Amino acid sequence: MVRRFSGIVLHAKGCPKEALDKTKENIEKYFSLVGVQERFQDTVHLASAMFGVNFTEYHINKGVDKKKTEQKLSLKMRQRINEMNRLDNDLYQWVVDRFDKNMLNPSKPIIVPGGSRTDYGEVKLWHAVGSSTKRQGAMELSPANQ
Repeated sequence: MVRRFSGIVLHAKGCPKEALDKTKENIEKYFSLVGVQERFQDTVHLASAMFGVNFTEYHINKGVDKKKTEQKLSLKMRQRINEMNRLDNDLYQWVVDRFDKNMLNPSKPIIVPGGSRTDYGEVKLWHAVGSSTKRQGAMELSPANQ
């Protein structure tokens, strides 16, 4: 995620430490909210508070809860994985801390200039990286486009 948010391309070399600072800077500048997967309900509630919209959860293709199983990876392997993902682990902790602060005192959304859509009042919507036929279809069917 550090590579994705910092803009550093994927290559065989390790991700430089400076990328984490660039990632934090980009998140602060361009993202009103970065949710936390294991706190999905909190993320939905926080997004509702921040954007003044009552978001609804839809569960599509929801799996069943499985009992936790014992770790099958060796301690050495887990340590190696953590070492290789150190910057992402640091980013995760920073995002969780930022998320907790926003839960206590929701900030106002960030208005990001750019993008070609302005159909939500004065807020110009930022285009995400990549494309998705699902997202494109949802955007075409949204009430703002009808």
